[in-house]
Amino acid sequence: MKPTKEELHKTINSLKERIAVLEEQVKNEPENVLKDGLQIEFLSQMSHELRTPVNIMLNAVDMLKEDYIKNPDDYAKEILNILNSAGRRIHRTIDLFANLVQLNTGRYSSDGSYFNLYRDLKDNLFTQMKADAREKDIGFYWTEEGKNHLIETDAYAATQIFMQIVDNAIKFTNIGKVEVLVKNDDGKHSFVVEDTGIGIKEEFIPHVFDAFVQEDTGYSRRFEGNGLGLTIAKQFADRINAKIKVESEKGVGSKFTVTF
Repeated sequence: MKPTKEELHKTINSLKERIAVLEEQVKNEPENVLKDGLQIEFLSQMSHELRTPVNIMLNAVDMLKEDYIKNPDDYAKEILNILNSAGRRIHRTIDLFANLVQLNTGRYSSDGSYFNLYRDLKDNLFTQMKADAREKDIGFYWTEEGKNHLIETDAYAATQIFMQIVDNAIKFTNIGKVEVLVKNDDGKHSFVVEDTGIGIKEEFIPHVFDAFVQEDTGYSRRFEGNGLGLTIAKQFADRINAKIKVESEKGVGSKFTVTF
């Protein structure tokens, strides 16, 4: 069943209310919520990253008002895809900020459990990540090396590390592919995410985990995002004693290896 205009407006207004609540919570946090004086930058980035897609959604709904009934097929599908993409960006951003606040205020508590690094990640994430890659017309491949990928770790933290690294790889790859390899090398468990994306300059590699940082900065930068994904991945990795190794060559691609 296709959503009505009223249902679309209700969904968007709900998102706007959620954003306002989050902004108010962040403003009321103590001064030490974010380290190294990042509070103003945090609020600035959050406002931009959350409000821009909401405006896109509102504009799309305005277009639907006139043409939704007359063109219920191709046009409506295109507009709804825009809404879906913008909505998912909002939710990703909200989740990133919520994780950042939890981690930096000591509110996050690790919860160890048995977790299959290959099967559980693939069952939960493969379909959506494959769809994200397909939207950019790039390949997405997921393989395993060795057997018995069961580890004891914080499943939420491990999933967040994986999601942020793969999302980053897809975002910065416009031609070629992103490959995921889950390995068990004599009990040494790891996953490798390798892409044929834009790559990273050698001198910038030490800064890839810094908050609010992209190598391509400023209003003219080519890639959307708030520069928090890899920051979150690194902080979760530190919490569960996982190690992240970065290898990259500008214009060739990047390779992230996470070892548990």
